Amino acid sequence: MSDAHDPQPVLSEAACVLARAKHGLIQMVDLDRVAEAANATKDGVADYKMFMAIFAMFVERKDSAYASLCKPSPSMDEMWHAHLLDTKSYNEMNALLLNGDGFL
Repeated sequence: MSDAHDPQPVLSEAACVLARAKHGLIQMVDLDRVAEAANATKDGVADYKMFMAIFAMFVERKDSAYASLCKPSPSMDEMWHAHLLDTKSYNEMNALLLNGDGFL
């Protein structure tokens, strides 16, 4: 029996593998214009990419309980809104992350 204070994994190993694969895919998306529009730093862009990779993993797995818990920080949210306005880049990201089946 595990102690109540022992950290428990939130994601299965398979979910972590999928999230890492999604993170690798999003690296192919050029976010320079989006970062400039959102006045985002390199770290902010990296955080946004990781957030979107994890969010895409939950969406693809149809895990609405976890997906609904994904809340971007204010700076990530600003970048997300800027990305939505760059429709070509946003569509490219969705096609890569969701295999052409949906939008984040």
